[in-house]
Amino acid sequence: MGVRLPATLGMAILAGGMLSLSRLGSASPWLQIILSLAVIGLGVGIFVSPNNSAVMGSAPRHRQGIAAGVLATARSFGMVLGVGFSGAIYTTVLARGG
Repeated sequence: MGVRLPATLGMAILAGGMLSLSRLGSASPWLQIILSLAVIGLGVGIFVSPNNSAVMGSAPRHRQGIAAGVLATARSFGMVLGVGFSGAIYTTVLARGG
């Protein structure tokens, strides 16, 4: 099957979940929030494995340890930045009364 199709499918599902999440408002029902987050989780779950396979498959055998370390560091850095930016945006919106 390769990695291209599952990775693309996972990103498309993830984008759909993010779109659904972006349309939520303060009066949105809990079920809609839960379903949006579940779709995002499904998309991430489908994307991550083929992405890891592609990255590790492109590294030479004697450098796969380094590739795994860089991959884990990049993922952690992305999560830290995401949480930081989300918190900054959230507090900015709250400070403006939105």
